Amino acid sequence: MKFRLTPLNILTAVLIGYFCFLIFQVSTKSNSIISVFLLVFAGILVIVDLIFRIVIPYSSNIKLWLVQSIFIIFVAALIVLIQAILK
Repeated sequence: MKFRLTPLNILTAVLIGYFCFLIFQVSTKSNSIISVFLLVFAGILVIVDLIFRIVIPYSSNIKLWLVQSIFIIFVAALIVLIQAILK
């Protein structure tokens, strides 16, 4: 099995690193709530990455990068939009 580096892999690694940073920082209630959400979100990203790998053929690495990058931008835009609506 060949390992492929994808945008969702990179984002998952960053989220897990930030999760570890929050865990080892001074423990507060808000840090523990944020860290749980980060861990759940990282798990969702792993599942989404596997789904994208199944749907997109193995030979088209550029297409996989493009689709996953668009997905990340779309999710980030939705998060910003929801935050703007809730304020």
